[in-house]
Amino acid sequence: MYENQTLPDIPSHFEWVTTQKNFYSDKEWVTSASIQTASASVSMIASTVMLISIIRHHKEELKTNPYFRLILSLAFADMIYSFSFIIGPFVVPTSYKLMGLWAIGNDTTCAINAAIHTFGLVLSLLNYAFICFYHVMKLKERMSDSLFAQKFEKKLFAFMYVFPIGVVASSFPMHIVGADPEGLTCTCGVLEKSICVEQGEDVICAYDTRSEDNLVYHWIIANGLGSFVLLFVVISMGTLVWHVIRQNRIYKSLSKDQENNIDSPNRNRNQRQIIAESLRIMFLRQSLMQGFLYCAVILVSYVPVAVYILALLNERNDINDETAIVYSNNFKFIRTCKSLLQPLSGFFNILVYTRIDVHNLRLRKPTHSRVRAFFEILISGGKILPNQDGNSESNSPLRIASVPFGVVEPSSFNSIGGNNLGDIEDLNIDDVRYCSQNKWDYYVSRKQQSVVVFVDENEIVSNFDSFLSEESPAVIDTFDDEGVLSEASSEYHQYGNSSHLERSSDPLSNSSKFESAVSSLERSSDPLSNSSKFESAVSFADNSL
Repeated sequence: MYENQTLPDIPSHFEWVTTQKNFYSDKEWVTSASIQTASASVSMIASTVMLISIIRHHKEELKTNPYFRLILSLAFADMIYSFSFIIGPFVVPTSYKLMGLWAIGNDTTCAINAAIHTFGLVLSLLNYAFICFYHVMKLKERMSDSLFAQKFEKKLFAFMYVFPIGVVASSFPMHIVGADPEGLTCTCGVLEKSICVEQGEDVICAYDTRSEDNLVYHWIIANGLGSFVLLFVVISMGTLVWHVIRQNRIYKSLSKDQENNIDSPNRNRNQRQIIAESLRIMFLRQSLMQGFLYCAVILVSYVPVAVYILALLNERNDINDETAIVYSNNFKFIRTCKSLLQPLSGFFNILVYTRIDVHNLRLRKPTHSRVRAFFEILISGGKILPNQDGNSESNSPLRIASVPFGVVEPSSFNSIGGNNLGDIEDLNIDDVRYCSQNKWDYYVSRKQQSVVVFVDENEIVSNFDSFLSEESPAVIDTFDDEGVLSEASSEYHQYGNSSHLERSSDPLSNSSKFESAVSSLERSSDPLSNSSKFESAVSFADNSL
């Protein structure tokens, strides 16, 4: 093919191949490289913040909760994956200079980057799959964290780390490690072009023909992994959707029976079932949304990559034809989406991870935009901080996120007990000494509608007077100066602490507390006789609607 050109002598099992410069203009290449580096930098910062936040603020959860360990692993995978994109355009061998305009590396730097890139990619995909599996086990099978850890976690983590190490390690002896066709990064799964020379506007490289079969095997494994993850995600989410549909049918059946048996002696038992089932459904919906969002990250980040690869494979024999799809504007758009979205998976993950905290902070501070609330959560390390306004007793420097309801100061009321507490419209945040800011703001925001909780089509009235009456003690939960729980509030904790549910980064991380609250409702002789107990369970679920 290049008989009239002076080329270096190569072994017989090597073959020359052309990589054309006009596949990219210089301007297009610089644009793609700049977008990739910028988006990868954002993603790496987000992943690093998420990783540090989990390590610093969820030490106890890391010991007991598989969810946090999976999210920690995902943050680590995204962090190193993003790093490989940041340094990618620079570590490409200088022999690839015509395509990789920023290339200053050599074969060694390219190999290191390829190992980091491939390891992070495979580890991220497996993390997504196993997070979906965790959601299925928790929501559908109602498996406890300890049982999940005992039965699955060690095996999942072993496979999750051994498999990508095996993929990377096997790529080197197969000679399929090198720069991608665009010179934007190095990866495992391309023909190793060990000898490259410039010929006019083209780069001509020689590769070992014996590695072609190895590349096919690698592509089968890589595409098989991608297909497995996508199929697993679809099946997992489909299973959970069907589970929620079935739970909805059960709830509607219970609700209908309740309406038809108003005077039945089993009315209280049916009522308990309705409330408990409705709470479970709300909890399922919120958890299902969290799982769906992690799945959406996969689609947004990797679908453009899959389309891009398929287009290249389809046109691999017509690369010299200027009418091929790889030279069209549509392909340029796909290429830009790939450069932008593929490195951003870590940033998308932290948006999902902080979603519930951002929602709760905006309930507490309605004037905050989502962007401002998101940055406040990041600055605070993934936790909702108490308001620092010292003029209000409701903002006293207690562990606000750990105190469920609180003490009402009778500054504008006749008494703390009975029905003489006044109207809901008269309430003010300053009337509360110790309270969960999220919970109190939630009630105050509803004061014009009175305190009524709607569970689907059934109206369950939570009378604020009884909520503060002597039947359900006004002092629900208090802490002394050292943060020790007072004896007066010990009764409350058998029903679960709603504030922990409110501030949870993921509803599954506190599912045991939620189930405890629901179980207490089911055992209660009349679930509405003590509305504080009901509110402790409904708080998280109601906020999620």
